[in-house]
Amino acid sequence: MSPSTTVAERVRGNRYQALHLPLCRAAAMPCPAYRRQTLIHRNINRLHIYPRPAQAQRRRARTAGAEPLLCRAAASPCPAYITQASIHCNIKRLH
Repeated sequence: MSPSTTVAERVRGNRYQALHLPLCRAAAMPCPAYRRQTLIHRNINRLHIYPRPAQAQRRRARTAGAEPLLCRAAASPCPAYITQASIHCNIKRLH
């Protein structure tokens, strides 16, 4: 899996994890790398003062359905959940 994946890719790639395991808070946050790229892209766009109308329409059409990319951490179960699960499993063995 790439460092940043969309929500749809995460669910397709890790369907079991996405449906059955609690995910970290990081799962709800856009990837910091994506944020950085967006800021750089916006600043570059400001330099182009007179975009052609057709070009602007294409750009809007491209970004209209785009969803923010999520970090790789979003596709993994929460570490707290893993710790709790292993403790629970060890307690069951003692009984």
